Amino acid sequence: MIVNLADCLEVRCGVTMRSRIITHPQGNVCLVRMQDMHDENAWQALPCVLAKNMPHANLLDPACDLVLRGRGQRLTMRCVPQLTMPTVCVSPLMRVRVRDPARLLPQYLCWYVNTPQAQAQLQHQAYQSDIAQLRVHALDALCMPLPAPERQAMILTAAAQARSDCAAAQAKAWQTYEQMIQDLLEEAGQ
Repeated sequence: MIVNLADCLEVRCGVTMRSRIITHPQGNVCLVRMQDMHDENAWQALPCVLAKNMPHANLLDPACDLVLRGRGQRLTMRCVPQLTMPTVCVSPLMRVRVRDPARLLPQYLCWYVNTPQAQAQLQHQAYQSDIAQLRVHALDALCMPLPAPERQAMILTAAAQARSDCAAAQAKAWQTYEQMIQDLLEEAGQ
């Protein structure tokens, strides 16, 4: 079944910071910024700030939220890991909430949005200045295949295995390359 993401998601812009971010030892809210997002859902230590009256609607929920880079060459999405304290994303990041995580697994959505096909569609949706930037409703136009949750889980397992196999093959190729260079240098020195 093909679904329009507008039917499955709620997208919000990250909070806007009007001034420089100043960390505080007794901070009560963590911030996720563009520079905090790395590959494979790894987030570095997040800065904590004192925030008064942070609306609950902006807080990230690991059960159903993802974070989307709204600006740049790659408009990638990341799953929200388990959090130790209230956390919000900062604009130009966007909080993407899956309305029914039992029907659409957040991890499957993350995988799909990061595929080359979906990235091409998002780049088409982005308005171009010097840097591509998405509007909040850009995901609304994106359609994706939505199999049963069990099938989504199988796809995620297969994708993880393929990534692992590719990494192993790349490591092996690099090792072969280094050995070849070493052999050539030793041969040239004789």
